[in-house]
Amino acid sequence: MPLQPRLEIADLPLVKTFHSKAMGEVRQYGLILPPDYNQNPKKRHPVIFLLHGGHDNARAWVDKIGILPVVDGLYRSGKLPPSIIITPDGNNKRGSSPL
Repeated sequence: MPLQPRLEIADLPLVKTFHSKAMGEVRQYGLILPPDYNQNPKKRHPVIFLLHGGHDNARAWVDKIGILPVVDGLYRSGKLPPSIIITPDGNNKRGSSPL
């Protein structure tokens, strides 16, 4: 099985924003596009949402967990098809839990 193209890790994730009507504010999300996305943007890809634990942000999976080399290895081994990965900022205004 041929190896898949590599992720361009230096530029990921792209951090995007949107206005959330439910939250009443602008929110962020990380976006990790598959290596072949720019060459074939109309191709359909699976979408994976990675949710962080409390008190993190849209970059937590990249900065704290180090997910990009893991995803790259899964792509190259053929264990994961090229996918669009979204890492939303799930923080809210409730504050910290004592638990």
